[in-house]
Amino acid sequence: MSIKVTLQQDLVGLQRSLLQPRSSGPAGWWSGFDNMFAKQLGEWFGTQRWLVQSLIWLGLINGLLGFVLFIVPALAGSAASSPADTQNPMLKGLTLLFSFAVEFGAIGAVILTQDEIIGEKQSGTAAWILSKPVARVAFILSKLVSGTIGVLVFVVGLPAIVAYAEIYLAVGQAPALPAYVAAMGVVALGLIFYLSLTIMLGVLFNSRVAVIGTALAVFFGSSILAEFSPATALILPSGIRDTATALAYGQPLPTDNWLMLGVTALWAIIFSVIAIWRFQQQEL
Repeated sequence: MSIKVTLQQDLVGLQRSLLQPRSSGPAGWWSGFDNMFAKQLGEWFGTQRWLVQSLIWLGLINGLLGFVLFIVPALAGSAASSPADTQNPMLKGLTLLFSFAVEFGAIGAVILTQDEIIGEKQSGTAAWILSKPVARVAFILSKLVSGTIGVLVFVVGLPAIVAYAEIYLAVGQAPALPAYVAAMGVVALGLIFYLSLTIMLGVLFNSRVAVIGTALAVFFGSSILAEFSPATALILPSGIRDTATALAYGQPLPTDNWLMLGVTALWAIIFSVIAIWRFQQQEL
């Protein structure tokens, strides 16, 4: 009888040890990030959006680059025999590539992320998600990280691979790969600046027009201001295109360009921090 009682007590003790409450995920400010991140990433890669975005950016960047590098010289007879075109072919190809990548990419980053916060606030989705065990910090971070991955893959990565082959075929020589990758990193930094800016504006405003208008005003305004006041190029990423081109072509960067890159990265961090801080205070 005592053996039976002892066995029962051991079984009860074992059951209690197995039924201890466990956390379903990371607690605190990181709570719910995994699920939110998987959801956001699934919107990029789990639907036909990946195909649409691939076609759009390959068409915009690589289609235009190919047109200028191959079709225009063919229509003119020969690029080498054109007296008006004295630019180094490699430099010309890189300049065109980074012009398209930065200008189309910045506008694309704004358009792709302008509805990330506002859309979910207006539809009530954000309030519903946050009623679950999802922290507000994790909510914003999942938007920033997944958006960054999507933009880097479709706007930077895929066009960069195809453009490398295009320049090689057109020029007969490929850019040095390490310098080319570093230049694409500069482009990526510029697009992250506009992505984080747009996410922050989506938190601050409730109007899509205000978000897009402000972000695009910063983009176009920085270029205009740099023409009148070169000092503004140190605090705004208006020199991203020229910096990327110089890096890919193997030219040394002046100190001002490195300073501009550092400030651009700092702005992206500031925008992200403001977005998180303000979103924590909002009533949804």
